[in-house]
Amino acid sequence: MNRIWYIVVGLLIIFTFLFLFVNWIDIPFLSSPEYLEEENSIMVMSISILLLASDLFLPVPGSIIMMGNGAVFGIVLGTTISLTGSLLSSVLGFFIGSRFKRLANKLISNKDFHNGKLFIEKYGQVAIIASRPVPLMSETVIILTGILGYDFRKMAINSFLGLLPASLIYALIGVALIDPRYSIFSLLIALLLSGLIWVIGIFWSRIQIKKPLNNK
Repeated sequence: MNRIWYIVVGLLIIFTFLFLFVNWIDIPFLSSPEYLEEENSIMVMSISILLLASDLFLPVPGSIIMMGNGAVFGIVLGTTISLTGSLLSSVLGFFIGSRFKRLANKLISNKDFHNGKLFIEKYGQVAIIASRPVPLMSETVIILTGILGYDFRKMAINSFLGLLPASLIYALIGVALIDPRYSIFSLLIALLLSGLIWVIGIFWSRIQIKKPLNNK
């Protein structure tokens, strides 16, 4: 078994522990984002971005915050705010992972590290896009890309593609909750977008699987 999977399992355990621990101590600010009711829009925007960026380590109610952004700022700006905060979380996770690259080299063999790098180069795009909306797994994948030296530009682009649908859908839901006129529109857009991403994901996955894995 490639020892890279030990790192994956270890990261999942760490993030699960953090999730359970922070939920156990019950931080009201995280479980109930009442800041969305503040009149200072700049403050609300800044706190939203900061919370979504900290989602890497804290069990932030991302879906509620994103819906709140849509309700407070509208579809376009709400989506942009949610996307910005979530992308910052990806960047933070990537650089944290890159700082542990030397430690990973000491814990696993050069062969395992090389094979892990080849694997992430081949399936990294699919893994990042598919995992970004998924708690625990998203943090693990992003940090692993940093550890294995995945291209930063590719990570950022793939994170953007993975986060955009969720950011937009939650913004649409947030707008629909405060304005019934948008309810049908939001539902249709959400369904169409989800279906499109699903089809693209399957198509791209098949292309990646058909590509040979370079073992040189």
